[in-house]
Amino acid sequence: MTPRSLEPMPQQTAFDLVPPAPQSFETFFQTGCNEQAVKWLRRPQAWPSNIIALIGPAGTGKSHLLHAFAKESGGQILALDNPLRVSECRRQIICVDDAQKWSEEALFILINMALNGDVKSLLLTDRQDPSRWEIRLPDLRSRLKNLTIAPLAPPDETLLEPIVRKIFSDYGREIDKSVVDYILIHCPRNLSILSENIARIEHYARAEKQDVTKRFAAKILRG
Repeated sequence: MTPRSLEPMPQQTAFDLVPPAPQSFETFFQTGCNEQAVKWLRRPQAWPSNIIALIGPAGTGKSHLLHAFAKESGGQILALDNPLRVSECRRQIICVDDAQKWSEEALFILINMALNGDVKSLLLTDRQDPSRWEIRLPDLRSRLKNLTIAPLAPPDETLLEPIVRKIFSDYGREIDKSVVDYILIHCPRNLSILSENIARIEHYARAEKQDVTKRFAAKILRG
Protein backbone atom coordinates (compact mmCIF):
# COMPACT_ATOMS: atom_id res chain seq x y z
CA MET A 1 0.00 0.00 0.00
CA THR A 2 1.45 3.34 -1.03
CA PRO A 3 1.63 5.72 1.95
CA ARG A 4 -0.16 8.98 1.43
CA SER A 5 1.88 12.15 1.29
CA LEU A 6 2.32 14.30 4.36
CA GLU A 7 0.04 17.25 3.85
CA PRO A 8 0.18 20.19 6.25
CA MET A 9 -2.85 20.63 8.46
CA PRO A 10 -4.99 23.49 7.09
CA GLN A 11 -4.42 26.85 8.73
CA GLN A 12 -2.53 25.23 11.58
CA THR A 13 1.14 25.01 12.36
CA ALA A 14 2.84 22.57 14.66
CA PHE A 15 3.06 25.27 17.29
CA ASP A 16 -0.74 25.58 17.34
CA LEU A 17 -1.18 22.10 18.76
CA VAL A 18 -0.94 23.23 22.39
CA PRO A 19 -0.60 26.63 23.98
CA PRO A 20 3.03 27.50 24.80
CA ALA A 21 4.09 26.93 28.38
CA PRO A 22 4.35 30.15 30.39
CA GLN A 23 7.88 31.49 30.71
CA SER A 24 8.17 31.16 34.47
CA PHE A 25 10.75 29.83 36.89
CA GLU A 26 8.46 26.84 37.48
CA THR A 27 8.61 25.82 33.80
CA PHE A 28 12.36 26.39 33.48
CA PHE A 29 14.54 23.29 33.68
CA GLN A 30 17.20 23.93 36.28
CA THR A 31 20.47 22.01 36.35
CA GLY A 32 24.11 22.63 37.15
CA CYS A 33 24.70 24.64 33.98
CA ASN A 34 22.22 27.35 35.01
CA GLU A 35 21.77 26.88 38.76
CA GLN A 36 23.71 29.97 39.90
CA ALA A 37 21.95 32.24 37.42
CA VAL A 38 18.52 31.05 38.55
CA LYS A 39 19.44 31.53 42.23
CA TRP A 40 20.49 35.13 41.57
CA LEU A 41 17.37 35.93 39.55
CA ARG A 42 15.13 34.58 42.28
CA ARG A 43 16.96 36.60 44.96
CA PRO A 44 17.76 40.03 43.45
CA GLN A 45 18.40 41.35 46.96
CA ALA A 46 21.53 39.14 46.97
CA TRP A 47 22.99 40.66 43.77
CA PRO A 48 26.50 42.09 44.24
CA SER A 49 25.14 45.26 42.62
CA ASN A 50 21.78 46.20 41.15
CA ILE A 51 22.90 45.29 37.62
CA ILE A 52 23.38 41.75 36.34
CA ALA A 53 24.12 40.50 32.83
CA LEU A 54 22.69 37.08 31.97
CA ILE A 55 25.13 35.69 29.39
CA GLY A 56 25.03 32.47 27.40
CA PRO A 57 24.86 31.06 23.88
CA ALA A 58 21.66 30.64 21.91
CA GLY A 59 19.26 28.08 23.32
CA THR A 60 20.31 28.34 26.97
CA GLY A 61 17.10 30.00 28.16
CA LYS A 62 18.07 33.67 28.48
CA SER A 63 14.76 35.04 27.20
CA HIS A 64 12.79 32.52 29.25
CA LEU A 65 14.58 33.57 32.43
CA LEU A 66 14.25 37.27 31.61
CA HIS A 67 10.46 36.90 31.27
CA ALA A 68 10.32 34.76 34.43
CA PHE A 69 12.27 37.39 36.36
CA ALA A 70 10.10 40.22 35.04
CA LYS A 71 6.94 38.35 35.99
CA GLU A 72 8.09 37.49 39.50
CA SER A 73 9.66 40.87 40.27
CA GLY A 74 7.12 43.09 38.51
CA GLY A 75 9.83 44.23 36.13
CA GLN A 76 9.37 46.07 32.86
CA ILE A 77 10.75 44.52 29.66
CA LEU A 78 11.92 47.23 27.28
CA ALA A 79 11.22 46.65 23.59
CA LEU A 80 14.09 47.26 21.20
CA ASP A 81 11.84 48.91 18.61
CA ASN A 82 10.51 51.50 21.06
CA PRO A 83 12.44 54.65 21.98
CA LEU A 84 13.85 54.76 25.49
CA ARG A 85 11.65 56.87 27.76
CA VAL A 86 13.77 57.67 30.78
CA SER A 87 10.83 58.93 32.84
CA GLU A 88 9.08 55.55 32.52
CA CYS A 89 12.14 53.72 33.87
CA ARG A 90 12.57 55.64 37.12
CA ARG A 91 12.16 53.51 40.25
CA GLN A 92 11.38 50.50 38.06
CA ILE A 93 12.95 47.07 37.63
CA ILE A 94 14.14 47.06 34.02
CA CYS A 95 14.87 44.08 31.76
CA VAL A 96 16.67 44.33 28.41
CA ASP A 97 16.93 41.28 26.13
CA ASP A 98 19.70 41.10 23.50
CA ALA A 99 21.35 44.12 25.06
CA GLN A 100 24.14 44.34 22.51
CA LYS A 101 21.56 45.29 19.86
CA TRP A 102 20.61 48.45 21.75
CA SER A 103 22.20 51.78 21.01
CA GLU A 104 25.22 52.62 23.13
CA GLU A 105 23.58 55.83 24.26
CA ALA A 106 20.46 54.06 25.55
CA LEU A 107 22.51 51.43 27.38
CA PHE A 108 24.74 54.07 28.91
CA ILE A 109 21.70 55.96 30.22
CA LEU A 110 20.14 52.82 31.72
CA ILE A 111 23.34 51.65 33.40
CA ASN A 112 23.98 55.10 34.85
CA MET A 113 20.40 55.26 36.13
CA ALA A 114 20.89 51.91 37.85
CA LEU A 115 24.23 52.91 39.34
CA ASN A 116 22.70 56.16 40.62
CA GLY A 117 19.69 54.37 42.13
CA ASP A 118 17.17 55.81 39.67
CA VAL A 119 16.47 52.26 38.44
CA LYS A 120 15.84 49.63 41.12
CA SER A 121 17.43 46.74 39.25
CA LEU A 122 18.67 46.25 35.71
CA LEU A 123 18.83 42.83 34.02
CA LEU A 124 20.63 42.56 30.68
CA THR A 125 20.89 39.46 28.50
CA ASP A 126 23.16 38.67 25.58
CA ARG A 127 25.04 35.82 23.95
CA GLN A 128 28.44 37.43 24.39
CA ASP A 129 30.27 38.64 27.48
CA PRO A 130 29.96 42.47 27.65
CA SER A 131 33.74 42.83 27.83
CA ARG A 132 33.86 41.52 24.23
CA TRP A 133 31.25 43.88 22.77
CA GLU A 134 32.46 46.36 20.19
CA ILE A 135 31.76 49.59 22.06
CA ARG A 136 32.56 53.06 20.83
CA LEU A 137 31.89 55.02 24.06
CA PRO A 138 34.84 54.65 26.48
CA ASP A 139 32.71 55.27 29.58
CA LEU A 140 30.19 52.62 28.56
CA ARG A 141 32.97 50.16 27.79
CA SER A 142 34.36 50.71 31.28
CA ARG A 143 30.98 50.14 32.94
CA LEU A 144 30.30 46.98 30.95
CA LYS A 145 33.62 45.45 32.00
CA ASN A 146 32.61 45.81 35.65
CA LEU A 147 29.20 44.18 35.38
CA THR A 148 28.34 41.08 37.40
CA ILE A 149 27.90 38.15 35.01
CA ALA A 150 25.38 35.36 35.55
CA PRO A 151 26.60 32.68 33.11
CA LEU A 152 24.39 30.16 31.32
CA ALA A 153 26.16 27.16 29.83
CA PRO A 154 24.74 25.03 27.01
CA PRO A 155 22.36 22.39 28.35
CA ASP A 156 23.88 19.01 29.19
CA GLU A 157 22.37 15.55 28.91
CA THR A 158 20.90 15.69 32.42
CA LEU A 159 18.85 18.70 31.33
CA LEU A 160 17.98 17.74 27.76
CA GLU A 161 16.34 14.37 28.34
CA PRO A 162 13.70 15.69 30.78
CA ILE A 163 13.13 18.68 28.48
CA VAL A 164 12.35 16.41 25.53
CA ARG A 165 9.97 14.35 27.66
CA LYS A 166 8.32 17.49 29.06
CA ILE A 167 7.69 18.99 25.61
CA PHE A 168 6.07 15.77 24.40
CA SER A 169 4.12 15.56 27.67
CA ASP A 170 2.74 19.05 27.01
CA TYR A 171 1.33 17.58 23.79
CA GLY A 172 -0.21 14.77 25.84
CA ARG A 173 2.25 12.14 24.60
CA GLU A 174 4.56 9.75 26.44
CA ILE A 175 7.55 8.55 24.43
CA ASP A 176 10.04 5.71 24.62
CA LYS A 177 13.64 6.31 25.64
CA SER A 178 14.79 5.25 22.17
CA VAL A 179 12.92 8.26 20.73
CA VAL A 180 14.55 10.60 23.24
CA ASP A 181 18.00 9.21 22.50
CA TYR A 182 17.52 9.52 18.75
CA ILE A 183 16.33 13.14 18.96
CA LEU A 184 19.23 14.14 21.20
CA ILE A 185 21.77 12.53 18.86
CA HIS A 186 20.36 14.12 15.70
CA CYS A 187 19.24 17.58 16.90
CA PRO A 188 21.42 20.56 17.85
CA ARG A 189 21.86 21.27 21.57
CA ASN A 190 19.69 24.35 21.26
CA LEU A 191 16.42 24.53 23.18
CA SER A 192 14.64 26.60 20.53
CA ILE A 193 15.62 24.29 17.66
CA LEU A 194 14.90 21.25 19.81
CA SER A 195 11.40 22.52 20.53
CA GLU A 196 10.78 23.26 16.85
CA ASN A 197 11.85 19.75 15.81
CA ILE A 198 9.68 18.11 18.45
CA ALA A 199 6.76 20.26 17.32
CA ARG A 200 7.31 19.07 13.73
CA ILE A 201 7.31 15.44 14.84
CA GLU A 202 4.11 15.93 16.83
CA HIS A 203 2.47 17.82 13.97
CA TYR A 204 2.97 14.98 11.50
CA ALA A 205 2.20 12.29 14.07
CA ARG A 206 -1.23 13.84 14.55
CA ALA A 207 -1.74 14.52 10.86
CA GLU A 208 -0.86 10.89 10.03
CA LYS A 209 -2.44 9.42 13.19
CA GLN A 210 0.86 7.70 13.98
CA ASP A 211 2.62 6.79 17.19
CA VAL A 212 5.90 8.60 17.76
CA THR A 213 8.45 5.85 17.43
CA LYS A 214 12.17 6.10 16.74
CA ARG A 215 11.51 5.20 13.11
CA PHE A 216 8.80 7.85 12.74
CA ALA A 217 10.93 10.55 14.39
CA ALA A 218 13.82 9.66 12.07
CA LYS A 219 11.58 9.99 9.00
CA ILE A 220 10.42 13.46 10.01
CA LEU A 221 13.82 14.77 11.04
CA ARG A 222 15.45 13.49 7.86
CA GLY A 223 12.69 14.99 5.72
